[in-house]
Amino acid sequence: MHAMQENALVDEAWLAFEAKKSKGDAHGQFDWEIFQRWFKEQRLPHVPSRRLIVLDRCAFHMVCRDSMGPSQMQKVDLQQWLMQRGRTWEEQGLRARLTEEVERDREKKPMVEVVAEEQGHTVLFLPVHHPELNPIELIWARVKNDCGAVFSNSTSVKEQRQHLEASLKKDITPAYGTKVYEHVQKIEEKYWQTDLMMDDEIEIEDDEGPSF
Repeated sequence: MHAMQENALVDEAWLAFEAKKSKGDAHGQFDWEIFQRWFKEQRLPHVPSRRLIVLDRCAFHMVCRDSMGPSQMQKVDLQQWLMQRGRTWEEQGLRARLTEEVERDREKKPMVEVVAEEQGHTVLFLPVHHPELNPIELIWARVKNDCGAVFSNSTSVKEQRQHLEASLKKDITPAYGTKVYEHVQKIEEKYWQTDLMMDDEIEIEDDEGPSF
């Protein structure tokens, strides 16, 4: 895991996570606890004051204080949740009503956003399925391509890590980082222009009225 700002990687944010199982997706073994520790200890201390932090919407970025939604809770759990917060509820209340009350009052803001805001930062979550808007994704694409060209089934974990770190230092230069940011900004601008064109078309349709 890594992070970047402006035109360079943040050296202190580098984290190599080694999966404990040899099969399956490593993402399934990486959880909120690991991410939270990295975010608090390796990322936030190296963010200049009052910055915008851009994150995608992967599962461990979106963990809330109340991680279990009311639809996943038993009726007795809903009652206990309300009671712990000083809320009253009818003994014979239907589960659907209790669910509505918990859903209305529970904390929905992701914990990563809460932690960042406590230190004066703002978190921007990217739209779902739009990795092209995330500069770090382009960084990883280049590094993974470089590593994929030399890795084999016999490459040890130690060798993989060494090559990965070497690629990050060799290929991700400030000049390349600047190009990545400029590329993403062009895509953002293209989307903004498309949105504005769609707004104009909708206004024209509204002004013309129904066509029948």
